Amino acid sequence: MGRMLALLLVSAGLTVAQTYQPDYFLLAGGSYDYYGQTPAGLTSFGARIADKTYSLTSMDIGTRAGNTAASMRTGIARVLAQPGNFTLMGLGDAGITTAAGVNLGNFGGGAVIAYDLGQAFKKDHFYVAISCRLTTITSQQVKPVYAVMVGKTF
Repeated sequence: MGRMLALLLVSAGLTVAQTYQPDYFLLAGGSYDYYGQTPAGLTSFGARIADKTYSLTSMDIGTRAGNTAASMRTGIARVLAQPGNFTLMGLGDAGITTAAGVNLGNFGGGAVIAYDLGQAFKKDHFYVAISCRLTTITSQQVKPVYAVMVGKTF
């Protein structure tokens, strides 16, 4: 996790020519809560609102202590660098988490590294991405949540 944060900080200072900036992206995959040791299904949708900036909405659903747990968040994703077929984005979001009839605030931020498989094979833009978010739910500790996703841009 420390390496990913170091990469994020170093990459934030890079000025790399932007090669592709879609209007929308849709990603789906799985996430893993490191401390809770719970996997979840994850979907994220982004819509471009400014140069290199996206409005981001994410939802994940899984189980926690035998109960269905769900989280819905909205926030911002910002393209920090695009070297070759890679895209590095920083993100921040806030929303709500519900489990066992209890609703709590959910706040987080982190980074996404995406690789454009489609561009590499001269096809439409199809991505594979990994992310790490540091997240906290009201009155609980900050914890990392890792995700692996695939998706498409439009």
